Amino acid sequence: MICLTRLLRTTRQCVYRALIFVCATGFGSLYAADFGVAQWGMTLSEVKALESRTNLTPFGQQDYLIFKVALTGVEQTRIVYQFSKQTLVSGRFLFSTQDPFNIPQALIQYQQISSQMSSQYGTPYRDQVLTNPVSAQAPAAADYATELASDRIILKSAWRSASSTIQHQLAWQSNRPNHQLVYRPIKAINVPELKNAF
Repeated sequence: MICLTRLLRTTRQCVYRALIFVCATGFGSLYAADFGVAQWGMTLSEVKALESRTNLTPFGQQDYLIFKVALTGVEQTRIVYQFSKQTLVSGRFLFSTQDPFNIPQALIQYQQISSQMSSQYGTPYRDQVLTNPVSAQAPAAADYATELASDRIILKSAWRSASSTIQHQLAWQSNRPNHQLVYRPIKAINVPELKNAF
């Protein structure tokens, strides 16, 4: 009986630790959601009602919702829910640094997010350093910041959850690093067709 009690207590502690980790990383939730706090196919108003973070969505916008997210070790994070005909069809986390031209910090944040995602979803099924096809070889990891600033590499990784594919990318875009995690449903979402009003 004592062994069974210890086993139950240990199991309960492991579950609590796992929940704390998932909530602390900001990528999961207690709702067992597909993305953020939402399930794929929810309406804009349903997602808005569930979100408790600071809303940064421009007034009157109906195609997406943006909320401020706080993640340890990441300077600025936004979560974006993307809708088609008022139905949630994809989502993304956007990461940036206080100084948008701080490429070494953007690279550190990319590596940190990759590590957190691997802790949650396991080894990525794709982990790539994309380079110019005419380059003789891929650069050493120590040169990634320089190569990113010169727009010569793109870092990409991908995972799968039970309901989503998750694409992670750091690339150079419009004179600054573009770092994001993009979530898409594995199964097609039935988007309701707008009825003819005439």
